[in-house]
Amino acid sequence: MFDFIVFIIVIFVIFSVVFENIRLKNKNIELLFLMTQLKLDNESIKKKILSNEDIEKDHLINFLSETRELAFNEIEKLQKNIKEFIDIADKEFNYFDEYGILMSQYPHYNTLKKVSEEYKKLKNLLPNEINDGR
Repeated sequence: MFDFIVFIIVIFVIFSVVFENIRLKNKNIELLFLMTQLKLDNESIKKKILSNEDIEKDHLINFLSETRELAFNEIEKLQKNIKEFIDIADKEFNYFDEYGILMSQYPHYNTLKKVSEEYKKLKNLLPNEINDGR
């Protein structure tokens, strides 16, 4: 009888170990599948990040070129307006610079002198090809 009880216990232990082995094998297969899926997801995310970086670089380059073009347009417009002002006011300021000393007794002489100096500074801001192109 004792042999029979030991036999039953050994059979039970063997079945338990076999069952646990099967369960662990299935768990390992499931973990292997999950690990493979994670590696694939990781590669996919890396590709998306790299493509997003390329897209962001393209957007940045487009933004910089567009803003550069807008800035150049604004600069050209400002230079054109300054040139128009210079074309209109140049004769008067040259006259003042040449004969202004005769008007030194008038109350606005100092103001006109300051304006004339600032006018010269403004005139010097224009590029030479625009300034000399009159």
